[in-house]
Amino acid sequence: MDPGTLEGLGRALAAEGRIGVGCTPVQAAESLAQAVRGGITAAGGQALRLKLDSPVQCAGAGVQLGLPAVLFVEEERGRISLYLFGADGLPPQGELLRRLEAAWNGEVPILSEEVAPGREADAGLTCQDWAAWTAERARLRRPALRRVTAAVGRATAQDRAIRAALTAMGCTLEESWRPGIPAFRGERGGFGLTARDERGVVVDSGQLLAVLVLIEMENGAGRAAVSPGASAAAELVASGYGGTVLRLGRDGTEARRLAAAQPWMGQAPAAAVRLCSRMAVAGQRLERLVAKTPRFSAWRREVPLAAGGDQVLSALAEAPGSRREGPGLRLRTGDGWVYLSPANRRPILRVLAEGPDLELAAELCDRFAHWAAQVDRELSGRCAQEEDKQVP
Repeated sequence: MDPGTLEGLGRALAAEGRIGVGCTPVQAAESLAQAVRGGITAAGGQALRLKLDSPVQCAGAGVQLGLPAVLFVEEERGRISLYLFGADGLPPQGELLRRLEAAWNGEVPILSEEVAPGREADAGLTCQDWAAWTAERARLRRPALRRVTAAVGRATAQDRAIRAALTAMGCTLEESWRPGIPAFRGERGGFGLTARDERGVVVDSGQLLAVLVLIEMENGAGRAAVSPGASAAAELVASGYGGTVLRLGRDGTEARRLAAAQPWMGQAPAAAVRLCSRMAVAGQRLERLVAKTPRFSAWRREVPLAAGGDQVLSALAEAPGSRREGPGLRLRTGDGWVYLSPANRRPILRVLAEGPDLELAAELCDRFAHWAAQVDRELSGRCAQEEDKQVP
């Protein structure tokens, strides 16, 4: 990744004023983060160094500190990833997103000679500060019946973030799962959570999301906000309580406001706190909470595309029972659901199928992946024919 591009992103961010910048504590990520901070200060902004190790921590720290934007540079197994967050801890949108996309594409803001250089400083926020704040936001406001013991490893930054939040909540923590206690593990920079229940059964992120929606409904919230591609089990749980599920990208600013107020619906440390808080308040085990939600199995595939992802989705949207949700398309078919979405920067279509059992989920996934590939071939073939006609 070119440091010049990162500096351009910094210049684009500088218009927001105080910007948080964090990174994985390795040399490659630190150098790129320094390029971002250099761009911010060169354009007159204030760059705050966030000494937190994972993207999910920096998303929350931006909200905690009242920052209009935060950027995190992650290095994992030699691969660099960028995470950007707005003032609400969610991916940016609107004018900020347009400026960042322009900077990424090389349209670097021109510096005026009249702009006074900004400055760089430490944010002054520790991991313990973030963890205490996260635990306080996510826990239930009722007395606990018991102290929860759980297992969380230390190998990754996102797991260490989960440990810190659960410690701040008052859980007893072990490093390895054993019968009788749940275990948690973070994924995708700390924005995905998986678990093993007390009997050792793996509970995937979709099933845990259904449990989190259940907690919201039983706690009287009546509404929950989830991502566009989140499990359809969320709606099934909410409908059983007369509640509503809002999806980001589909339900506009209302969904975004609710998602910002419910960080446990999309952030692993807050989700782990919410789950353990419910277990402590009700005196229930995780396996009991999971048993109260509909069982959905998921199967995923990626389809390489020759035509554009939007073109393929538009063609697939003609199918009965389909509707656009965020960047993708959701279809109901029999007892299952399928969600198709394009990748941000790769020519592929992601296919997520869900059903009451793994066999049906795999069958649906294969069927819609084959259909998407067929539509893509037809569209790319038409484009090739039109190009041939234009050749003199």
